Amino acid sequence: MKKLVSIILPTYNEKENIERLIDYILRNVKHPLEIIVVDDDSPDKTWQLVESIGKKKNNVRLLRRINKRGDASAILDGISVSRGDIVIWMDCDFSHPPSRIPKMLSSLNENDVAIASRYVEGGKDARTLTRIITSRLFNLYAQKVLGLPVKDSTTGFVAVKKKVFDKVRLFKEGHGEYCVKFLYDCWKNGFSIEEIPIVSRDRKKGKSKTCEHPYSLLKHGINYGMMVLKVRFSKTFMEVNTRKRKTPVSIPDIEFEKIPMDDFYDRTILGMPSRARVKKILKEVSKSNGTMFLDAGCEAGHISIELARNGFQVTGFDICKPAISKLKQKLKKYRGDKITGPIIADIHNLPLKPKSFDGVVCTEVLAHINNPHIALKELHRVLKPGGRIIITFPNRKTRRFAYAIAKNIGLDTGAVENITLHSYTLNEMKKNCEKYFKFEKAYGVPSFFPLTNFIVFRKIGDKG
Repeated sequence: MKKLVSIILPTYNEKENIERLIDYILRNVKHPLEIIVVDDDSPDKTWQLVESIGKKKNNVRLLRRINKRGDASAILDGISVSRGDIVIWMDCDFSHPPSRIPKMLSSLNENDVAIASRYVEGGKDARTLTRIITSRLFNLYAQKVLGLPVKDSTTGFVAVKKKVFDKVRLFKEGHGEYCVKFLYDCWKNGFSIEEIPIVSRDRKKGKSKTCEHPYSLLKHGINYGMMVLKVRFSKTFMEVNTRKRKTPVSIPDIEFEKIPMDDFYDRTILGMPSRARVKKILKEVSKSNGTMFLDAGCEAGHISIELARNGFQVTGFDICKPAISKLKQKLKKYRGDKITGPIIADIHNLPLKPKSFDGVVCTEVLAHINNPHIALKELHRVLKPGGRIIITFPNRKTRRFAYAIAKNIGLDTGAVENITLHSYTLNEMKKNCEKYFKFEKAYGVPSFFPLTNFIVFRKIGDKG
């Protein structure tokens, strides 16, 4: 039986191309399919067209992103909601010929990754001369510096077995840099890669997102060049930790091992921000009606236990198995019946009944997951009307300053920086949450140097 294939199509103003591309894929790819269009709120209403297509074809799904842009992050968000055993992503302007998808899928019978390549035998770059020269030079540079046995590392047209993401993380930023880093990490982790020849042509419809102005090309070139040097001469936190293990390690597991809240909490200096955060959480919770609380992303349960000691009935969950195991060990010593569970669960799909809780505490979670909108929708579902949700997340400006100081005195901040998938401002988080909740208040903690943003909302009615 053929495996389900998830094809991710990141779009921005692709109304002239998207319907034709979807039709071609559905007619010519014989595997079971789901097509996920990740649209960055296109002004030309690409998302509206995809929405109407999805009503007729149940294997076409739309993920519309508001106030968020970029191919890399769009692909990452698409992967986070995909159900297939195989994932493919590609451009929607026909510069990536969809006719090569069957060949790439066949390649995965023997390989872990298949990429479309302009530079292997049978391939060709048939775009403008400027693009041909700049792309070729960069790929030669990447090959030489990284020692990467891939000729087209900026392809952007990739088919990969889902299991690869157990060991290799796709970075959310960059124009084509993310693809180079992804392929390099695949290669370093021992995954096999095959290049499938394609002829790449300039788009015939719509406007290109890549400007050919010399300044723009120079800017991209510098970004690519710096990224390659960074990859080559620095061992990232993720690479070092995954290579040492025989089994794949998830982002939550790494976070729990390297920066557990409990280990910092009782330290005189390092524990000050954590203690201040918990104190503020308890203060906000005390203002809420009802006693049933959900601790979303409870880690090893420090907040859950503090809430229970203050008389609240708490259900804690986390996706990290080692964290839940540690919390269960703690509960053997903790005397009381105020904590139910804890359970291992994914915040994107909670095994909890609707309208079960008077309040939700979601601390330092949304910055570390791929799609906060799905998570917020789930938290809205389990919260009772009138219930409050307390969300904390990193203060981008002050933490950058703090990390810079830490690095100068020899402290390693790589763990924190590598497990942070999104960096939100207070206004960005407020806009995300206001789709589901009514805003009440926002502030920073500690007040003298706010490392953490606090934001409090209330659920009004049943619609989010």
